[in-house]
Amino acid sequence: MKWLITGASGLLGSALCAELNNKHSVAIGLINHHKIKIDKALIKKCDITDKNAISHVLESAAPTIIIHCAALTNIDQCETNLNLATELHVTAPTLMAKWAYNNSCKMVYISTDHLWDGTQKYVPETLQPVPLNNYAETKSNGEQQVLAANPKALIARTNFYGKGLEWRPSFSDWIISSLQKREDLNGYTDIHFTPLHRKQLINLLLDLISLDARGIYNVVSSERISKYDFIKKVATKFGLPEEKVKGIKSCETKSQTPRPKDMSLSSQKISTFLGRKMPSIDEGIDDLYTEMNG
Repeated sequence: MKWLITGASGLLGSALCAELNNKHSVAIGLINHHKIKIDKALIKKCDITDKNAISHVLESAAPTIIIHCAALTNIDQCETNLNLATELHVTAPTLMAKWAYNNSCKMVYISTDHLWDGTQKYVPETLQPVPLNNYAETKSNGEQQVLAANPKALIARTNFYGKGLEWRPSFSDWIISSLQKREDLNGYTDIHFTPLHRKQLINLLLDLISLDARGIYNVVSSERISKYDFIKKVATKFGLPEEKVKGIKSCETKSQTPRPKDMSLSSQKISTFLGRKMPSIDEGIDDLYTEMNG
């Protein structure tokens, strides 16, 4: 099997390339701005907003599986650069989905938990998105266009964390680094999510792909947690000063862009499909601890 991973210099894409190589698969990672070396992976520079460039890569690489991880994840930048967000979240993956459908290739689109207005918890796959910003709008449009172009595609709605990269520290990096420096850290008590450690996400994605899952799946933890409580759990696990974590309401800080307060997703569909319960928050933080101290 030959895997094509976009966003190979990102938090998920880089880990996917490394994991696939460990499993003796052939991984081709596409990068644009940031150079990265991954043992045994073939890394290619490609601007996926260039239709000719991506078409050339698809024809020359002839992958059997495409996983589209590339995204503009800075919410505020999506507001100021809608064209780029649209290219990365809609145009490029739709082109890849069409190619995949015509060439017996599996298409996987990594989506988000950010698609609703935050008024409902444990959102199921069937609830129609209610996007609050351009990031959510373009991701939702991307899901629709990919499935329209390729009904066999897999859409994975998720939220993940793990050890970041030199050019992009992760959410968990920020928590650990700040507390190690004994800095005060604000955690929102009214913003909730269902995050996975990226190792868990990758294992679940590979299981879904092996079973030829199609359509939309929430690939998330089994538990809903506030940002504040998540930070406290990380602090406890790493033996960092919990007293430096302060609980605040989201209204106490100004944001340029509207964001949902509740991003928790239901894991019922994927649990039923795979026949097992999704990982807990504590299990994910255990994996983070192993990753950071391995």
